Amino acid sequence: MDKELALFKEELIRLINGIPEPELATIKIVFQFPPFINKGYKGVQEFFDKKGNKISYTLFLDERANHCLLRFIFMHNQENMFNEIQFFADKSSITDARINVTFNKAIEDEFQNNLPKSKRGKTVAWWKTPGEVKDLLN
Repeated sequence: MDKELALFKEELIRLINGIPEPELATIKIVFQFPPFINKGYKGVQEFFDKKGNKISYTLFLDERANHCLLRFIFMHNQENMFNEIQFFADKSSITDARINVTFNKAIEDEFQNNLPKSKRGKTVAWWKTPGEVKDLLN
């Protein structure tokens, strides 16, 4: 696992360890980052207890975790195309959490289909725009 992804995994684990839910057993978090013009991503979180029941909780990324995620997106989309991170963990063995980074064509297609026809395929993703990434370079 590379440096940026390892740092982001550490940040997620730090935040998850702070969840005040004693019944928390399983965590699934998905981050999607279509080629938005402005810096950003979307996230879906699911938390479950030991019986598999869904726990209602929202995990907010703090500034440090958000910076790690955005830096990872920036760094990895310079040479490759990625648009999804999946994080799976059991609370009892949180350090063994799995992270998958992939390119999901459906995410790209949904983004393009929501643009006016005149802009489809012509937008420049934020990670390719110098003004959007200057704070991620250090």
